[in-house]
Formats: sequence, C-alpha cells, structure tokens
Amino acid sequence: MGDSPLVSTARHGLTINCCTVASLTFLVWDIAITLDEEIRYIWSQRITSPTKLLFLFTRHFSILPQIFVFLRAIGSLGAIPSSERVCRSWFTFQCLALQFLILTVELILMLRVYALYCESPRIRRLLIGLVATDLIFIVGSSSAVIPRIRFSSDCTPIESLLARVFFHLMMSLALLIQLVLLVLTIRQSIRGFRSRTPIIYVIMRDSLWVFGIVTAMLLLNGVCYFFFGPIFQSLVFTWFMSILSFSSCRLVLNLSRLGANGMGTSREHPVLTTNLEHNKLDALETALKSRSDVRCNSSMLIG
Repeated sequence: MGDSPLVSTARHGLTINCCTVASLTFLVWDIAITLDEEIRYIWSQRITSPTKLLFLFTRHFSILPQIFVFLRAIGSLGAIPSSERVCRSWFTFQCLALQFLILTVELILMLRVYALYCESPRIRRLLIGLVATDLIFIVGSSSAVIPRIRFSSDCTPIESLLARVFFHLMMSLALLIQLVLLVLTIRQSIRGFRSRTPIIYVIMRDSLWVFGIVTAMLLLNGVCYFFFGPIFQSLVFTWFMSILSFSSCRLVLNLSRLGANGMGTSREHPVLTTNLEHNKLDALETALKSRSDVRCNSSMLIG
C-alpha cells in the first residue's frame, strides 16, 4: 500500500532538508578553512577591485538561495504542494540565481583570459560581447518563456517543447561560453609551456577542471528537471550552487597564493597558484615571448 500524500510530502521535505543542510555544511566548511586566505588576499584589495567584488559575491550569494530552499521545504515559505503561480516564481528565482552565479564564474575566467592576452582590444571586445549576449539571453528568455511553462503541484516543470527548448538554450549558451574561454586559455597557454612557468600550468589546470565541473553539473541539472522529481531537483540545485561557489573562490585564491609565494619560474619548484592582481605578469610575459613576439606593454591588473 502506497504512502498517503501527507506522508509522501513529509518524506520529500525531510530529504530536501538533508540535502540542503549537507550542501550548506560543505559551503560553510569551505569558507572556514579558507577564511585566513580570504582575509590575507581578498580583503586587502581595493573596494572597486573586480576580483574582490566577484569573489565576495560568489562566496556569500550562494548561501542565500540554499537557505530559501531549506525554508521552503519546512513550509516557512508556503505550503507544498503549491499553486502554479508560486511554482513559477520559485522556478524563476532558481533559474536566475543559478545563471548569475554561473556568469560570475565566467567573469572570473574572462579576467584570466584578458590577462593572458595582455589586454588585447580584440579579446576585450570578444569578452564584452559574450557577457552582453549572456545577459540579454538570460533576461530575455526568462521573461518570454518562463510565464508560458506549466508546472505540476510539486513545482516540477511539465514536459513540453517550450520547456525543452528553454533548457537546451540555457545550457547550450553556458557551455558555449565555457568552451570559448577554455579554447582561448589553452591556445595562449600552449605558447608558454616551454618556459616551464608555473603560472601557465596553473591557468591551464584550473580552466580544465572548472570546465569539466560546470559542464557535468549543467547536464545533470537539465536531466533532473525533466526526468526526476523535486527531491533530485533540489539536490542538484543546492549542490550546484555550492560547487560553483567553491570553484570560483578556488580560482581566485589559487591565483593569489602563487603571487604571494613569488610566482616561481621553474616547474621543478612549482608553486600552485598566482596573483595577477599584484604582479605585472613578468613570468607570464616571459613565457609568451618564448614562442612569439607578443608583448604586454602595460601591467594587467585584475582588480
């Protein structure tokens, strides 16, 4: 004999709470173990530093949506099952929160690409175009498509051609931007491999693992929304937020650590990270010159 709707709802709420608490615990743990580095490397930067602003946003913003997921699961933000209007509002909030956190990761990667190409005007125009396209698409598609998506009583989007197109376009654009940034990074990093400069290996490594994580989570998120119920949706959403926060903060802290250690110039004595904010990319420029006549005529300050 199956469970009653009340028992099933209570079980779903408990499972979602456990998932949310687990992802929040991971996020708080990550903040705690890197707080000393955050104070040392991030807080000392000027208030208008893009690196500082992006770091603080991605570090702390991801906590807020997960708290809302927890409060909603325990009924503090309305009863479950919910009306279609409530489901649509909740779905819009989740989509925008996730997309803007992904955009933050992309902006951090773009700053690295901009530094790699020595403030190239062509690269700057390309990156600005990518950001503008992403923002226009996020706002435009969300306002045009989400009001037409239908939802079940447990706030799962009802499968339809419109819903599928929306998810496919959102995932495709995010993956395309990630791929463009990865290709740009690999293309320029390969030119500096023979110099055996640790910064080149660090930039390549970070770009690869971030691309892999974001790609996997985007695909998993899309699958869960169409083929599984609200438990898996909440599981992927909360953990995706935590992993995005973890990844983007590691990108910044990894950059800072190597700079603080002097940006080692030999792979035999590797330092794991670098700080482009407080250096003039001397090691990076040397690496690039070893394979081409590229010259950085001014320092690249990511901040």
